[in-house]
Amino acid sequence: MVTLLTGAVLAVQLVGIPQADASVLAVSVNTTTVGEPVDYFTTAWGDRLDFANTEDFDTTPGYMVQQIAAGGGATMSGGQLHVTAVGQLFFLLGIPGSLPSAGSRDARARPLDADRFSRITMRLHSDRAAAAAFGFRTCGDCADGHKYFNLQPGWHDYDLDMKGSADLENVPGGAPPVDGSAWSGQISMLWLAPAFNVPDKPTLTFEDFAIVEPPGSVTVQISGASASTQLWMDADADNTNNGSIAGGINDAANYLGSFAANSSVTVGVGALLHGTSTQFIAIQGTTARSAWVDRSATKVPKPRVISSPESGGGDFGSEVRGDPWDMNQSSDVVLIANANGTFTGGQLVATGAGHLNDPVVLLNVGDRAIDAVRYHKFQITITYDGGWSLEDRPGGGLMGRLIWQSADKHPEQQSFPIVMATGRHTYVIDLRTDPAWSVVDHDSHVPRVGWGVGENQLVGSLRYDPTEDPGGRSWQIDDVKLLSDEIAAPGYQVTFADDAWTGGTTFNVLFTKFTTP
Repeated sequence: MVTLLTGAVLAVQLVGIPQADASVLAVSVNTTTVGEPVDYFTTAWGDRLDFANTEDFDTTPGYMVQQIAAGGGATMSGGQLHVTAVGQLFFLLGIPGSLPSAGSRDARARPLDADRFSRITMRLHSDRAAAAAFGFRTCGDCADGHKYFNLQPGWHDYDLDMKGSADLENVPGGAPPVDGSAWSGQISMLWLAPAFNVPDKPTLTFEDFAIVEPPGSVTVQISGASASTQLWMDADADNTNNGSIAGGINDAANYLGSFAANSSVTVGVGALLHGTSTQFIAIQGTTARSAWVDRSATKVPKPRVISSPESGGGDFGSEVRGDPWDMNQSSDVVLIANANGTFTGGQLVATGAGHLNDPVVLLNVGDRAIDAVRYHKFQITITYDGGWSLEDRPGGGLMGRLIWQSADKHPEQQSFPIVMATGRHTYVIDLRTDPAWSVVDHDSHVPRVGWGVGENQLVGSLRYDPTEDPGGRSWQIDDVKLLSDEIAAPGYQVTFADDAWTGGTTFNVLFTKFTTP
């Protein structure tokens, strides 16, 4: 059961903090400067999950957002994610039985090391108090793990210990802080279930979301109190705009809880108001404020690689075939089957026809076999119309597949499905897996060999099947590439930015040498 906190913030005259009289309420901190937490999304994807751009979150119904009622769903605007009547909200979605792709920010493509990134921080507004839980998996068939906590009404900065209870968040009555599988290894799926124990779901607004390294803490000392004391954080010097516990906290404040008189409270840096300075407020009859703690003036570098590591390297079409698969002309493909397709404006524009759930695009390899040892990263930029679903029904089947055959005509190899998103995206699929046969669908009913090994070291044909939608979905291919690994030879360029750069900062770039067989 979720217990609603009651009470109100007292709008009173601020008093000074005398140093000599210990009976007067005071609050102090052990530091006035903290570093910005190191975040998985910034480190792995070069883009903080601040809901400022469309790549941050896909609001397509049924995909990352599992709504529970008509009219429920999510929208993104003004640097915020707005969520209504949603049962599950996915922040990482590596769908079991599919191949990972960086195009959908699949954590299997750029792994999340759970032992390094072990805390979730987020600032969000809830229109009510409610029980909530994060669910997660480390693999498609693994058991779920859970982290339980209570949503607070109004704005709140959450700093959750995904391994245990080293945080200030209350848990729903009868629930442990964590249960199920442990937060460890590599996390492939992560979702939030708001109000999981009741059908009526809260309306949420997110301002930012991060999965961070444990960033340290601030020790807050309350003194001079005679009874339990409320502890708040504030982004300005105004008590009157903070809101109330029962009615909801306003956007300038954050309520941390009620603590025993003269407590020492450890507050994780991730809970501090992001991108600004924070003051702690103690309220127990009177009000006292601490010194300001500055989180915005951090000197910790935040390097971000700008170019995609998956998209580097040479392209088979350009280097070997002598003509890239840029869809500028019909000679880029040998065959289009089960679809009505035309080449226009640098795209292959098509709609499913014939066997609607099995359109085929057979790429023109030319008279040169593909060296599959060298070229192993399949990249496609494609747009899908319609809604999102994987179900075997019209409007579903939004998944593609790759089919290839060795140059000496051994049985075709069919990949596991590639889950696609609606709209225009670029997907990069690494066909070189370990073991090699694990890229091949076990339902293909042929010996599973893989890409770039055995008889498939030389590939004579390569095709892409865009959908398995029996309703005749429309799609448009911009270009296709088959890429090799990048080679860091003299003159190789590394493009990056330091998102926390200040004057005088210098850096070192280190290269790791790999010896290929």
